[in-house]
Amino acid sequence: MNILFYFSGVSIVFLIFQLIFPYKPPTDSDFNNIRENSNRYNKLEAWAILWIFLSVGFISFCVFLFGSQLREFFFPLEYDYIIEPTNSFWFFPGFLLGFGLIRIPMTFVYKLILKNEYELYIQFTNMKHGFDGEKIWKPIEKVITFAGIIIFILGLNWFVRIDKNNRIEINELFSINTKTYNITDILSINHYDKYLTKKGIEKNIEHFVIEMKDNYFLTTQEYSFFAISSDMLRLNKKIAKLSNDIGIEIKKHDSPIEF
Repeated sequence: MNILFYFSGVSIVFLIFQLIFPYKPPTDSDFNNIRENSNRYNKLEAWAILWIFLSVGFISFCVFLFGSQLREFFFPLEYDYIIEPTNSFWFFPGFLLGFGLIRIPMTFVYKLILKNEYELYIQFTNMKHGFDGEKIWKPIEKVITFAGIIIFILGLNWFVRIDKNNRIEINELFSINTKTYNITDILSINHYDKYLTKKGIEKNIEHFVIEMKDNYFLTTQEYSFFAISSDMLRLNKKIAKLSNDIGIEIKKHDSPIEF
C-alpha cells in the first residue's frame, strides 16, 4: 500500500511538472541519433542513482571535515563548553549542500562519459519525462544551497559556555543573539527522557532544561537531536559538574513539559 501511494505521488508530481515546465526539444535535434542510443542513455540514467549517492556523500564529508576544523578557530579553549556543535551536526548542512551542489559533479561525470553526446543525453531525458529538468532544479538547488550555508554559519555560533569568571554565554542554534548570565542566575536544572513538541507529540529525546531567574529556559533538545551516545555522556557530565558547582540538584522528570 505504501509503495502504491509513493508511486502515485511521484506520478502526480511528474504530471504537474509536465504541465508547468513542458519540454520542447530544439528543432535541430538529432532525433535519429537519440533513438539509436536510447538503450544506452536509459542505462546511464539508471546509474545516476549511484553517482548521486556518491556525490552527495563526498560533498557532505567535505563539509563535515571543514566544519570540524573550523571549530578550533570559533570555539576558544579558555571556555568550558556545555554545548557546542557535535561532529555529527556538520553532516546536516553537508547533506543540504550535497544536494544543492549536486549538479556540479553530476555534470562533470556525465560530460566525461558522454563527451559530445552530453547535450543529446539531456534532450533524451527531458523528452522521456516530458519536462525540462534543469529549469525545475535550478531554483530548488539555490534554496537548498542557501539553507545549507545558513545552517553551517549558525553552527559556528552555537554554544553554551562558561568563562573563568563564571559567566554563562548562551547562543542557541537558530539565534544570532548571545545571552549572558552568571551561574548564580540559575534557578533549576531539569532532566527529561522525552521531549514534548508544540503539537503535543512526545519524542524520545533525552534533554535538560535550565531555568534562569528572568524566566528564560535553556533547553538542550537541539543538541540531543544531533548527539550520539558519547556526546550525551559528555553533556550529562557537564551538567552534573555545573549542578555540583552551583549547589542545585538536578530534578528528574518522567513526563515531558512543553516550554
